[in-house]
Amino acid sequence: MTQKKKIFLASSSELVDDRQAFEIFISRENSRLITQGIYLELVIWEDFLDAMSQTRLQDEYNKAILDCDIFIMLFFTKVGKYTREEFQTAYDNFKATGKPIVYTYFKDADINMGNISDEVLSLLQFQKDLKELGHFFTSYKSTSDLLFHFSNQLKKIFDNNVISIKDNTPHTPNDEPDPKPQLDLTTIKKELKLALVKDMGKGFQALEKILSSESDHFNTFIGLQSRYKKNRKEEMQNIISFENAKMEYNKINHALQYVIDEIEKEDLK
Repeated sequence: MTQKKKIFLASSSELVDDRQAFEIFISRENSRLITQGIYLELVIWEDFLDAMSQTRLQDEYNKAILDCDIFIMLFFTKVGKYTREEFQTAYDNFKATGKPIVYTYFKDADINMGNISDEVLSLLQFQKDLKELGHFFTSYKSTSDLLFHFSNQLKKIFDNNVISIKDNTPHTPNDEPDPKPQLDLTTIKKELKLALVKDMGKGFQALEKILSSESDHFNTFIGLQSRYKKNRKEEMQNIISFENAKMEYNKINHALQYVIDEIEKEDLK
């Protein structure tokens, strides 16, 4: 059964080209993800009928945000009051329920000075407010930068099950080969490092399966695993910047590589 995950995209009209590129990107991602039983539905303001309702049309947008799994905000030279309201709706609900995951992207590109107006003050105030909230935005210089970063985030979300995905595919023990204690130690270490390079989260899982709790390295492993989970959570919540998260991942990776190097046969289950 295909599972639908909703992404709400908020931005001002000045970023229409970036919005269109994002729509194309999601369409292409769906071609890949559909094989995993996942379909991404992009929710944008153009999808809403500009018709009379019992409440403001903006209230309909806000309701849609609460029903989404991911909220993305793009901003450039200004932040309108409705876009700001959409962010606040998403952020408050994430704090209360853990949903939607919130990403804010600031386009750091050249600006024609003749196009700058008093609205730029709304941008500066919004950036200041984000810092006070402890929510870091991600800068991008081009559409390709934006799509590259979000593509990486999307992979982490699904690989690490940040958004719950039910696996309906039957598995056999051979679906995901794990390092086994009966293998020689050199091969075990090689496979652990390979798993770590491909995906740090799966590298931790592979080591956890074979490392004995009686090992002298077990407490170090648990400490590194806690650091990894904390860093991943703060990155997803934009509490830390992408650059700082990457630095921490590198430090954890190096420390875990050292643990793997030090493992002996008596450390295995």
